Amino acid sequence: IGSFFLPYLSIQGYNMNGFRMVFGSEGYLSHTKGNLMFLILLIPIGAIAALINSFSGNEKGIVNWLPLIGVIYLGFRVYMDANGLGIGFGELLGYFGYGFWISLAASVLLLINNARS
Repeated sequence: IGSFFLPYLSIQGYNMNGFRMVFGSEGYLSHTKGNLMFLILLIPIGAIAALINSFSGNEKGIVNWLPLIGVIYLGFRVYMDANGLGIGFGELLGYFGYGFWISLAASVLLLINNARS
């Protein structure tokens, strides 16, 4: 949940977190992608839903996939935009901030942990 407020993109000293991508006026997705920007909200909302789901004792279900779907969508959207600008995949990986990588790792670990139980 907290990684949503850490830098997802770091480009030339400019850091943008998930919250600013969705709700910020200068946000990456606020004016260019329309309503699809709200798919990124699957990351914190899915994490909260998975947390509630685990407290209720029901650890299985699609709720655990929501954060990973949000992270994959964000990575795909950034890749498509960077590809249009001529930025290669290797260079693009350097632009992702540590918030993105923490979100990706946490969402994969959530699925691994639920597969074990």
